[in-house]
Amino acid sequence: MNRRNLLPEMQSRLARAEDSLSRLLNHLPGTAYRCRVGERFMYGLEFISKGCQTMLGMPPEHFLDPATNVIEQMMPEEDLDLVRSTMQAAIMNHEAYKMFYRITLPTTGEQKWIWDQGEGVYDDAGDCSFVEGIMMDVTDQKKRERELWEENKQLRSSIKNSYGLGDIVGKSDAMQHCYRLMLRASKSDTNVVLYGETGVGKDLAAR
Repeated sequence: MNRRNLLPEMQSRLARAEDSLSRLLNHLPGTAYRCRVGERFMYGLEFISKGCQTMLGMPPEHFLDPATNVIEQMMPEEDLDLVRSTMQAAIMNHEAYKMFYRITLPTTGEQKWIWDQGEGVYDDAGDCSFVEGIMMDVTDQKKRERELWEENKQLRSSIKNSYGLGDIVGKSDAMQHCYRLMLRASKSDTNVVLYGETGVGKDLAAR
């Protein structure tokens, strides 16, 4: 191949690679994105995958307005401040960022919890030109965490206002200590081994 044909061939290969990457990103279960980083750490979306249609309720082209960041407009103010400070600190330290935040869908008013993680893309001088990452809808997980928190709160209240915890009866200091240990263990997904002689109530404690 002569030099005259080399450039078009390279451009064709690059276009095919970009198409392949876009297809891959558009089939992710979440929403992939790429933001340019402007002055004072202002972010403008340059790419967002088609997952935004399901997760955010609007097509990709709705988010690519160069004059504004639509996703930031969907966040409550306190979450937006946290997101900006987290991303700015990560960029300045050349680190990846990971964060939770809330958004409100303008089409339905529904509030969702988002898990967002990504990192900066830096030029030869070490300046961040872009951030690239992926967002996931974790609303169901957050709802379950809230339900567990409420359940744990009720159990704590039952300890203070009664003589037991669930089906376990006992009000001594030793039993109160056991109740506190069980409630602490209930907050974790870590496996817990219960030891004790037959008949002391290990099954009750496990439940």
